[in-house]
Amino acid sequence: MNFDEIPNDNDTKIISTELIKIEGIECLKQEWLWEGIKGKSIIVPTESIKELSENRLMKYICGLQTNKQELTKANKGKYIFYNYQFEM
Repeated sequence: MNFDEIPNDNDTKIISTELIKIEGIECLKQEWLWEGIKGKSIIVPTESIKELSENRLMKYICGLQTNKQELTKANKGKYIFYNYQFEM
């Protein structure tokens, strides 16, 4: 999967990026900093979400969180961003 077209927000600093597989589907895991908030994202190609059920994806993400805080979802064209583990 090509992740070259992920939209970048100018005011978001990407700390780390890792290519991962969730149930055989390539995704990106990112850690970022935005306006003093540190968080993480799992980025899934929109076309792949049909193969990877959202329920299974949510269980995977919840397993990554050390603090069970809010989980947000943003659809940005070719990619869906699942944002979690926010810290200030």
